[in-house]
Amino acid sequence: MGTELNKSLSICIPTYNGEIKLRENLMHLLPIVSKHNLPICISDNASTDGTEQTVKEFQERYPYIFYDKNQSNEGYDRNCYKVLRMSKTQYAWLVGNDDLIVEATLNDVLIAVYGDQEYILINVNTNVGEGKRVPVGDTVFYDYNEWMLKIGSHLTHMSGIIFNGKIFEHEDAARYYDTDFLHLCLAYNGAVKSGLSVKWISATGTILAQTAKNETSKRAFYLFVLQIYKCIKLFNKIYSKRAKKHFIETHFAYLNGLYFILFMRECGQVNLFKYLGHLKAIHYMLSFKMRWALFISCFLPKRFLHFLRITRRKIINRGEKV
Repeated sequence: MGTELNKSLSICIPTYNGEIKLRENLMHLLPIVSKHNLPICISDNASTDGTEQTVKEFQERYPYIFYDKNQSNEGYDRNCYKVLRMSKTQYAWLVGNDDLIVEATLNDVLIAVYGDQEYILINVNTNVGEGKRVPVGDTVFYDYNEWMLKIGSHLTHMSGIIFNGKIFEHEDAARYYDTDFLHLCLAYNGAVKSGLSVKWISATGTILAQTAKNETSKRAFYLFVLQIYKCIKLFNKIYSKRAKKHFIETHFAYLNGLYFILFMRECGQVNLFKYLGHLKAIHYMLSFKMRWALFISCFLPKRFLHFLRITRRKIINRGEKV
């Protein structure tokens, strides 16, 4: 390929104080995207670390890195939308700081992008929930309920979504500010209003970087119960109760249900006060068994999960000795 900037696909990375992860990501990306002259758009949410210097360093190596820094932290949703709007290409692949694009899958995405059929979204598989992947082969969805029934909550993972720029003509992103999952709402609702089909690529699109860490444990209940509940209530009315129920089931399957509840208790996210204060969301989001498990967990010691881990390890060690 020549030196002309690719006008079909951009890689869009929202970042905040992610200097180390961003460096690893750009080192991985440059040899891949340079083969196709793909632009990389980076929106910095007022980082206080060396993110800006890191980007400038890589801009000297690759001319198609476009960077903008917010004067103040605008939150994930606004920064996410901003980086998508920085893209001037037909499609924009939203990628997390700590998610590394798989080159073979990028090639599959480019085949879809360059093809004759236009899609409002291209979804790629990702390893979520301890390596769990969506067991659906390559396909095109024309029915949005079928899409949600097959893909479920997979779209909570931002790095599995490639947006067609037309989606911004059909959907008001401001509705989803402060949901922490703008990408999820924008995808499911924007697709419906566009009337265009959705391409699903079953190959894994991204893998976690070595520097990736779980930074959401202190917000687990808030993010994965309350905020997801908020998103579901914002979903377009075209989505059936059955499709939404499947979304919720796959969401908690990825989170490993009961373990997730005990994990939230261990992190201090669950107590009787919070349980009683969010009964409506809990009743909607959790099955009868999980609601009871959550209620009972409010009375368990915070270190109960830690105790179970130690007990399990002792049992395994005894078995190995025998």
